[in-house]
Parts: sequence; structure tokens; C-alpha cells
Amino acid sequence: MPSAGELREIWAADTEFKPEGGVEGGKPFPLCLVARELRSGQVIRLWRDDLLRLPRAPFDTGPRSAMLAFFASAELGCFLSLGWPLPHNVLDLYVEHRWRNNGGRLTRRTALIDVMRDQGLPFMAEIHKEAMRKKILEQHSYSADDRREILNYCHEDTAALDPLYHRSERWLDLPRALLRGRYVAACARVEWNGIPADTEWWERLVAHREPILRR
Repeated sequence: MPSAGELREIWAADTEFKPEGGVEGGKPFPLCLVARELRSGQVIRLWRDDLLRLPRAPFDTGPRSAMLAFFASAELGCFLSLGWPLPHNVLDLYVEHRWRNNGGRLTRRTALIDVMRDQGLPFMAEIHKEAMRKKILEQHSYSADDRREILNYCHEDTAALDPLYHRSERWLDLPRALLRGRYVAACARVEWNGIPADTEWWERLVAHREPILRR
């Protein structure tokens, strides 16, 4: 696993998506991606039309770079939806937050907005975040203004990763964090493929759940 000094580029990335067919729990239908390289400040903003034209991510995902995200399985699910190879190195600040705080006072507060507040870092208002999530999930088409607004919202989440990463550097164990990132990538593949299940037995279990629990 590379150390921080061995990584040439660290790309903070965020995607916005909705479930395919509007079905809760469906595979991600990517709408846009925003990525920012932490050292150079280079920013990439792409809507779905442009993403579909690419055979791979629009930034370096090789062994000397890392993709930085918060709850990275969402972004990796979009990679799989687009047919892109997954990044070689993944650094998931959600996982690192859980690793550091499990069993403590922040165990139940795991959203990006909660973590930013706990670290004393500025972030968007919760009402704005909810309004944008509603727009993304409930609208069936997006005007040019909608696209610009959604990309700006996605950009805000991406921009938040920069100060959060630098605030976390003092306790971040990067080689092991990247190992945990590999596990997140494996989980993203499991979510994409689905878990084989005997649906007939599952329906019987659900129907008899309460009596089973009582016994």
C-alpha cells in the first residue's frame, strides 16, 4: 500500500445518481460526477451525456493515485454502472470516521453533514441538501438550469472532502485506510451483483418473522 508521499494525485470525487427505474434499492443511474485533485486544484465537472462517452474515469485511477470519497461504495457503484474500471486505491472518509468513532458518541451520526459539523468545518445547510436530493430523485428530466444546479450541489460535496481530509490527516493511517478502501470496492461489487437468495424461503421467513422472534 502506498504512503501519502507516494501518491502522485488524490482525487476527491462525488457523484449524483438515482435508482434505475425509480425503484428503491435499484442499481445507480448516474447523473453527474465532480472530481477535484487536492494538490493541483484541477476540477472536472461532467453530466451524464459526457460520462457515457468515457471508457474509464476522467482522472487517474492507477496505483500512484487515490480516489477520495465519503461513502465510496456509492461512487464505485456509478463506476460499475458506467462500465469503468474501479480505482486502484480508494480512501473512504466515511469508513475512517466509523473506524475512529465506533462505540463512541458519534456512532449514530455518520452523514457527511454530521461529520463536518463535528469537525467544526463549514458545510451546506441541511434544508438545501434535502431540497436537492428531492430534485434529483423525483424529477424525470432536467433542464440546463437543473443540471447546473445539481452539478453545483455535487461540487459542494466534493469541495467538503478537501478540508475534511486535511483535518483527518493527523490520525489517518493511510496504508490501512487504503486496505479498508479495497474492502469497500469489494462491497460495491457485491451490491452491484446482488446476493443470491431463495426468494420463496425469504417470503416465508418474512411472513412468519414475528412468531419466530417470539419463540
